[in-house]
Amino acid sequence: MTELSTFQNLIVNNDRQTAPGIPLVVDLDGSLIQTDLLYESFFASVKDGLEHHWLTLKAFRRGKAPLKAYLAEASTIDYALLPSATKFLS
Repeated sequence: MTELSTFQNLIVNNDRQTAPGIPLVVDLDGSLIQTDLLYESFFASVKDGLEHHWLTLKAFRRGKAPLKAYLAEASTIDYALLPSATKFLS
């Protein structure tokens, strides 16, 4: 039985078990948290100095995905302080 057919059987049978090897993916921005991680990671890394700002601009010139990748690596976010979407969590 392939992974896809296992997943389809779980949906059809309304089984509460998880399908093996299929990750749970949740969109954080606007769904689980009430903010955008791009902005949070940018402001969390603002204090890192002038070289960081040049590297941020350089990543921004390459596109949104390279900017997000750079900021994710360069910043440290305390996820416990992010505002959660209580409607989604309940």
